[in-house]
Amino acid sequence: MEILSGTALFFQFIRMLINAEKETDMCTVTTRILDNFGIKYFFKQHQNAVFNCEDVARERGVMLSQVLKCMVGEDSNGTIYIMLFPGDKMLNIKKYGV
Repeated sequence: MEILSGTALFFQFIRMLINAEKETDMCTVTTRILDNFGIKYFFKQHQNAVFNCEDVARERGVMLSQVLKCMVGEDSNGTIYIMLFPGDKMLNIKKYGV
């Protein structure tokens, strides 16, 4: 298996995710991609329902900055944008022109 830098691996992951067949269970798409890269993972069941990053951090016992927010959007031309940022940060739409 080819060794990729973190950035190259990330973009290859994103391309696979965007091109993945539409499935009813997003977890299936994600786990298939992780399996393809040989990345080990495990499922962590939450004891309580989580609806935001603060809930996730509290449920997992980690700092908010250790939680990753992922936002996906599409512009009027059909270009897909994927934004990843720490849970303790907010997206400034005007700053990024999204």
